Amino acid sequence: MGPALSLFCVQAVRALARNKLRSTLAALAIMIGIGAVVCVVAIGRAGSRRAEEQLQNLGDNFLWIEAGGRAPNGVRTGTHGTTRLTVSDAEAIARDMPLIKRVTPNVDGRAQVIAGNRNWNTHWRGINHEYFDIRHWNTALGSPFLDEDVRRVRSVVLLGQTVREQLFGDADPVGQVVRVNEQLFQVVGVLERKGPSAFGQDQDDTLILPWTTAQQKLLGRNHAWLDDILCSAIAPEAVKPAIDEVTTLLRQRHRIRPGEEDDFNIRRPDEIIKAQIETSHTLEALLISIALISLVVGGIGIMNVMLVSVAERTREIGIRLAVGATEGGADAVPRRGGAAQPLRRGARHLPRRGRVDLARPHARVVDDHPSRGHRGGAGLLGAGGDLLRLLSGADGGAPRSHRGAAPRVGSSLPA
Repeated sequence: MGPALSLFCVQAVRALARNKLRSTLAALAIMIGIGAVVCVVAIGRAGSRRAEEQLQNLGDNFLWIEAGGRAPNGVRTGTHGTTRLTVSDAEAIARDMPLIKRVTPNVDGRAQVIAGNRNWNTHWRGINHEYFDIRHWNTALGSPFLDEDVRRVRSVVLLGQTVREQLFGDADPVGQVVRVNEQLFQVVGVLERKGPSAFGQDQDDTLILPWTTAQQKLLGRNHAWLDDILCSAIAPEAVKPAIDEVTTLLRQRHRIRPGEEDDFNIRRPDEIIKAQIETSHTLEALLISIALISLVVGGIGIMNVMLVSVAERTREIGIRLAVGATEGGADAVPRRGGAAQPLRRGARHLPRRGRVDLARPHARVVDDHPSRGHRGGAGLLGAGGDLLRLLSGADGGAPRSHRGAAPRVGSSLPA
């Protein structure tokens, strides 16, 4: 670091110390900018992490096939308006689709659940044992039901955490009997907590039971048509081609002619969550840019404080260096007594060829070695002035008529 840069830095730090209010406000702006950047990054990453957790909780390369609508006499019924999605369709997908590794039939509805003197209205879902692998959903207490329970139409049920809290509190409900729409079911397990879905629904407010039991005892259906078929692809990149293959298979099985609409819908819930992740990343970048602007503004403020404070003393420091003051004498802060104090300090460091007498009202230069010649003279405006000027000849030396003689400085200088 050169002397000039070192001097500049020292003066800047001292200027900050002298201008405490300006320095404090500028530093506060810096801290606010840094804090804003840190908070915005943390919030953005937390939102992205939450969306990624929802994507993981959604299922393993999840595909959702739901019964579509129909249009009798031109009136469209919407989703679940047809009864053409059957168990045989689910079996055909599991058997003929190599890109699909797990399949479960699905029927669902709402019911009033009663346990002792407590009751709760909740959503129920009828599935098979592969549902737990598709949704990555394990049990916190007890165990899930088996394929044999599905085939034998057993009255067993698993409770979500919300249902358990409403019916049993903190007690262990495994082995207890609950009444669901006047049908008795034995609790065999409690599911782990899932939390809210991407749409804000409480996933823990649910009952899980075998789909065969749900069809016969809760719905009273004597035929095997389904509300949905839930599937899991073998890999994330296999989801899109799997959708195309399933669409072709179901159109063939349902005898849908070319040009006619499908009587089913295939959805990818992960696309919605991925869109949320992308949106959160975009919002995070926007907020970071805003926070960086605040940081830059604070930095410019403190830079201006340092620059202006140094610029205020540029002429004073130049005067001191002009009379031969060293770095220590040039950067000294003036004290009470005016400009004479710093100039006296600078005068102590004059070259040996001359010295300045600042004790008198009119300063003069005394040449200790007149025989050596003098490259320039120096003068001072007087006791009331603070501007020191170097007087030199046109050729860089003393005027010809005064060479060999001691140069002098009068009480006044030409403008």
